[in-house]
Amino acid sequence: MSPDLQALAVQRVQGRLGGQRLPAGFEFSTQALRFDTQDGLHWPGGNVRLRLEQAQAGQPERGELNADQLDLAALAQIASRLPLEAAVRERLRVYAPKGQVDTLQASWQGPLTALQKYAARGRISRLEIAAVDAVPGVKGLDVDFDFDQQAGQARLALNAGNVDLPGIFQESLIDVASLAADARWQRQGERIALQLDKVRFANADAEGEAQIKWETGDPARSASRSLYPGLLDLQANLSRADGKQVHRYLPLVIDQQARDYVRHAVLDGRATSVRFQVKGDIDQLPSVDPKKGAFKITAQVVGAKLAYVPPSLQDSGDLPWPVLNDLSGELVIDRMQLRVNNARARLGEATTLQVTRAEARIADLNHSQVLVDADIKGSLPELMRQINASPVRAMTAQALAASVVTGNAAASIWHQL
Repeated sequence: MSPDLQALAVQRVQGRLGGQRLPAGFEFSTQALRFDTQDGLHWPGGNVRLRLEQAQAGQPERGELNADQLDLAALAQIASRLPLEAAVRERLRVYAPKGQVDTLQASWQGPLTALQKYAARGRISRLEIAAVDAVPGVKGLDVDFDFDQQAGQARLALNAGNVDLPGIFQESLIDVASLAADARWQRQGERIALQLDKVRFANADAEGEAQIKWETGDPARSASRSLYPGLLDLQANLSRADGKQVHRYLPLVIDQQARDYVRHAVLDGRATSVRFQVKGDIDQLPSVDPKKGAFKITAQVVGAKLAYVPPSLQDSGDLPWPVLNDLSGELVIDRMQLRVNNARARLGEATTLQVTRAEARIADLNHSQVLVDADIKGSLPELMRQINASPVRAMTAQALAASVVTGNAAASIWHQL
């Protein structure tokens, strides 16, 4: 034991506690142990057997840990009283793990901060880890795992929890109703490869399935000249998506103005048959060379409400542009270009004006210039009312404000904003 360890001043204790000194270490065990310390720490129970041996006779430092019904939050609280290296105690403090270790069998060689060999298998329920800097966090994850220093696999399941993805999305905390996946990984020296299969997920905003592959990059070929952030291959299909929440899932690599435009322009609607294809050097996404990868999202949109010129792009006091209602069509995001193809809609509120064909395009999402090309038909008086209630009134110096018209109209418009 380290002489720097602070003593556990126990106030109440129940269960069995055992320990013995070894020639170069110690063994410690508990059975149904519960205790409270004088300074308010609480250990709720669980069974643990820990064996630690120092390096000797050419053999490295080694350890074994067997545990069940182990409370991670309680472990993090009493970490300062356990024979752990300072770096391990600091990680427990920063990541603030919670959950229960249902079963754990682990062994290792070398110091915990520089392991030479290790192996572990077990199950953790309701795992919670805080997001720190760019490292993701999670709440409510169940994990069955089996791994060593070369490879591993895990079964992941999350119900009524969340994931926190800082540095990827502006609103990094995402609620998850359900998520399941099979994970596999391999490690050869500094090279790491990870694969997530049979990924199924659902929340209030979307539902679908995916397959994800990631591996470290080749420093000789990658734009970052580094192993990280690596190469990504993501294929996903969504059976449903809420149009009002699309902006939340646009990654931070897309310009802020473009993300704000989507937030303010898409007022309602739903999408089906949404497909994601993302492949290439993460440093180059979404502007990846099409010969080296892809960044493409396609969706069939129905029942949408689109403010194609949202008030956020207008000056104070400007009349609003008419909104497109009951919009249907194809949405395509291809690298840094956004397109709406073959769209149909109703122009304005409470009108019979029909947009029989519409195309919209943002050629570069880093510069949110929107081009709209559409054909409109319907009642000429209704069309005139829409014109006089929009910025076109000022553009025409109110020349049409007093006009009286009858009949039907068919018009083509082309607008750039």
